[in-house]
This record gives sequence, C-alpha cells and structure tokens, in this order.
Amino acid sequence: QRVRCGKIYGEAVPVPRSNHAAVVCGEHLLVFGGWGAACGTPLGAAELLHLESWCWTHCSVRGGAAPPPRGNPTLVYSPGAHQAVLFGGWDGVRRYDDLWVLDLNAWGWKQIPRPAGAAWPAPRTDHSAVLYEPAPGREVMLVYGGSVDGQQTTGEMWAFDLAALAWRRLTVSGAAPPPRTSHAAAVVGSGASARMVVVGGTDASKGSGRAGIVGDAWALDLREGGGWAQLPCPDGAARCRHSAVAVGGDVVVWGGYDGEEVIDEAAACWVLSPGGCAAAAAAPPARRLQERWAAEVPLTEADLPEEALARARASTLPGAVFKALHREALRQKRDTYIDPASGYSVFTGLYLKRRPCCGNGCRHCPHGHVNVPGKKKQQPSSPCTSSSGSDLDW
Repeated sequence: QRVRCGKIYGEAVPVPRSNHAAVVCGEHLLVFGGWGAACGTPLGAAELLHLESWCWTHCSVRGGAAPPPRGNPTLVYSPGAHQAVLFGGWDGVRRYDDLWVLDLNAWGWKQIPRPAGAAWPAPRTDHSAVLYEPAPGREVMLVYGGSVDGQQTTGEMWAFDLAALAWRRLTVSGAAPPPRTSHAAAVVGSGASARMVVVGGTDASKGSGRAGIVGDAWALDLREGGGWAQLPCPDGAARCRHSAVAVGGDVVVWGGYDGEEVIDEAAACWVLSPGGCAAAAAAPPARRLQERWAAEVPLTEADLPEEALARARASTLPGAVFKALHREALRQKRDTYIDPASGYSVFTGLYLKRRPCCGNGCRHCPHGHVNVPGKKKQQPSSPCTSSSGSDLDW
C-alpha cells in the first residue's frame, strides 16, 4: 500500500535517490546517501521520516563534521546508545572504509578514528551490515561481503564492537557461502540463539547478467565456534539488490533484480525459516487512515481572526504575532504554524508534548528544554496556557 507522506513547509524533501541506506531509529526512519536523479551524483545529506506523523524533514545536525557523499553505504541502529552507525559505500571513483556515528541525542556526526596498526576492513561497497546483541547491553555490527578494493567480490566477515570501538575479522570453520555483493542480510533471534541469514547477491567471477546471480541462502550460527549452514531454496528466490527483514523467527525477502530484469512478483514475497524457504502470499496490510494530515498544513497569518491579528500587530510585546499564531494553532489542535518573520514552520507545544524534549531548543518546548546542552533548565510549562498570565505570552 502506498502511504502519502508530508514534509516540513518550505523544505525540498525527500530528495529522490536510489542505492541509499535506511534504518529505523526509534520514531524516525533515517535515510543517508545514495545516487540522485542526476546520473552519477552521490548524495550526502541525511533525511528523516517521522513515523507517527509521516512527515519528512532534513536531518539538521550540529557541528561541521559529516560523512562525504556516497552511494551503497550501510546503516545500523544502536538502541542502547541511540546512535546510527554508517560504514562503507562508494562515490563513483573510490570505495570507502570510514566509520561514522550519528548521535541522535546530540544530533551530530562523529567519525570513529582508525588507530595505528589496528585491524580494519578494506574499503568496500555493496556489502551488508546488521546489528547483533550477543548479550543484554552489548551491541556488535556485523559486516559481510561486498565489493572490495583490489579483489572485487569478497566473503569476508567483520565485527565492530560498539562499546570498545574496535574491529575484529571473524573466521568460520567448515562450509561457507560463496563471496558476493548486492545481497541482503538479517539477524534472527538474539543472544545464544541468534543467526545471521544471508540471501542472494551477485558474483562477477561467475559471469554477467543472470549467470552472475548467487541464488542461495545461508544461516550463520552466531555463537562462539558456530558455523554456516545452507538453507534449501528454490530457483525462484535467486536475485540481487533486494531487501530482507527479520520478522519473528523468519526472514522476509522481497523485490530485487534477476540479472536482466527488475523482479515483479506482485503481492508475493519469500519467507525463509531455519527449516527452509517457501513462497508466501503477502496478506493485504490494514488500511492506515491519515486523519492527522489536515493538522500537518501549517497555520498562517491569513488563518488568524481579523481582530486577533490586528491586536497582535498593534502590541508592543516581543513576538506578539507568532504568539497569537501559536494560541490559534492550539485552539485548532494544529501541530505547526508559519513564523511570520522567517517563513519557517514551527512546531506547537501540542505537538511537542507528545514526545520527550529533543534537545534542539524548540520555541514552544513544554518540557523546559531539559535536554538542551548547556542551557539553564526551565520549569516545564503547559502548551495550552500562558506562563505569565498574558494572553499574548503563547
């Protein structure tokens, strides 16, 4: 089902793209990188889709540090640290081996430095990355396969410990999947019962077109000393550049490219389980009614009652007009209004009250800016009442 999304007023988002990375981070979908509509243009600006309001916005970050533009990177999300971790990709000229962390509390990028002499993966693209929790509170990013400088397709497996900030190359005894790129991976289970499932991909050494498609699936037992096991899959599951997600104890695979054509299986998907692989008809999703879309249309001065607008314009109080707009937006149970001075969309206290303080110093924060770094904390106020008794305070 296609879900129509909105965007912050005046922002040109989302930028059309392909071969990007995306990951769910709490209540947001974070998108980074990819190739723009202009052929050969790698993208670098991150964008956010709020999963409650279905509203897109630019990911405004603090500080000057940011990853260079690139396509085909990977992202994983660390719930424990509330961070997104970016690795690899390429810009059409070079592959990357840099590692970046986006702190979703401070909203800033930080590059993880490479210690002298430390183990570190070679630059790569078209790899996979998943988050694995070997124990409560411990998080590890697993990177598998990809296209590597100097050797094309690889079957390497690397683990990055998010607490120690250290890489370790993993070696697995016994049978192993053939090297591949453009595959999909997902982790099923946690702790001692966890497995990483790898599906499909390509291997240029096997040829071009459909001859290069790797049409198999493998599961890696993530316990210490665990090995790979091949999952039986029919020929119809062969594909590359597809998606795979863990759903309970299964992995659901959809879409992709078969070496010659984009795969169109209508409403069908593939479900892989420890016992094998089977086709499953996707049940139609429940219809999501977007009752709140009217609230995403920002209030403007033209929406104010004439008397209220005239009184606000005649007032000598600072910000009288935007405060009048905010009061009217609250009365109409609206989430945003347009600031008359800047033209930007501003969140109302009603909207902000539905979530914790984001730390960005929002004008109508009902939480007293408790998460704003270095700011003197205020007493939380109600978004629906004045803190000073003046009818123009809000």
